[in-house]
Amino acid sequence: MYAAAQVKPKSFEAEHLGPAPISGPHLVATYKAGREIYAQGDLSDKCYQVSTGAVRVYRLLSDGRRQVVSFHLPGEMFGFEAGP
Repeated sequence: MYAAAQVKPKSFEAEHLGPAPISGPHLVATYKAGREIYAQGDLSDKCYQVSTGAVRVYRLLSDGRRQVVSFHLPGEMFGFEAGP
């Protein structure tokens, strides 16, 4: 499966985020619209939380078409589906 940014997020300072909703170390990253976050078959050691914009998760079919698996909006987490 692939995850790609759907909407170009706004630029903002980390201080505007408030406390992290999940415990443990975390990193804030910004992705441009359409940029691939991870690819089908990638092994993932991360999970992601959408702050702004949206993320589309899709898989490529054998005939080259994309099958949308899910959309993730602000506050939602994704990345659990990355794997072999």
